[in-house]
Amino acid sequence: MTTTAYTLPDNPANPEAAALELLVRFPETILHTDAFRPVLQDYAGALDAEGAFTGLSWSDAKNIAAAIAFDLTQCDDAQEFIAKLATCSAATG
Repeated sequence: MTTTAYTLPDNPANPEAAALELLVRFPETILHTDAFRPVLQDYAGALDAEGAFTGLSWSDAKNIAAAIAFDLTQCDDAQEFIAKLATCSAATG
């Protein structure tokens, strides 16, 4: 399995699109596998549909995308963890 190295942009013109790409591509680079790609693409699609990164600065969007990628690829029960995180965010947001 071959993965292409991902280079984090400095200041992208479209922070939302860059965050979605980071969510999918960054784990491939650091984990040296594309095993998570289908799940991450599906999740990125859902986040895009909801406008999750709309209006965020690149600094905020990249940190959120990196945290989501970490949670989805490193938690024992990522689905439950993300659902709880979303519930907490909705309650405080």
